[in-house]
Amino acid sequence: MKFFPIFLVGFFVTIEATVDSIDFEILLRALELPRAVRNCVDPMINILQISFTKGDPVGDLGEICKSYNKTTECMQKTNTASTGKVFRIASSGIGNLCTIKWPFLEKNMDCLKIHAGYKSRACDAKCGMTKALSDLSHDGEVILLAKTGGNMVKMLTKLGNVCSGARCYLPCFRNQLNMSCTRAGGMIVDALLKPFHFLAAFVKDSGPLVHGFLKNNLPPTCSFLTNQTALIDIRKGEIS
Repeated sequence: MKFFPIFLVGFFVTIEATVDSIDFEILLRALELPRAVRNCVDPMINILQISFTKGDPVGDLGEICKSYNKTTECMQKTNTASTGKVFRIASSGIGNLCTIKWPFLEKNMDCLKIHAGYKSRACDAKCGMTKALSDLSHDGEVILLAKTGGNMVKMLTKLGNVCSGARCYLPCFRNQLNMSCTRAGGMIVDALLKPFHFLAAFVKDSGPLVHGFLKNNLPPTCSFLTNQTALIDIRKGEIS
């Protein structure tokens, strides 16, 4: 979960809401990311923030993908093999958008530029995902964690509202975008869920130590992230 910000990158690509109130720096520091990782990830985060400020992350997806490729190269050069592998899994959502699904997105970019923004804003207004992230980044305990070196486990326990927002937002965005841009919502949400399918498979094959850790630290509203059936339901657009 040290790469949770990278999991979120994919969500941010779809959100065209006002995210100025989200303090990315606080979240990154609170999650205890190693400096070598930060050196690679920070440029991509900066490009995302610029894109959000402009209000056009879908239109900027080409530049975001270029930055993602540079981040991947940096991770391969400057971090351990195990860290690089975890990064590839954590970033597999945006990686899937930038590779396998890129021809589809490029072909449908005109439709996406017209419809993705207001569809996303409507779902975010309904589900409160941006607000949950903003509240988390301004939480007093999170700020203290950021100032004292970070603590991944404590941060994990505080993700409940973010997970609730994501569980609501993903099927909403899928269904709404599909109405205007055929299959686009499903294609994007399918990509965003890639890392969580890896996570669910890992948890399924893990022993009691991992299951005990998740039971004690993962908020109940986040349990769908480790459940293949729940993830498939979201891919189908089913809202719980």
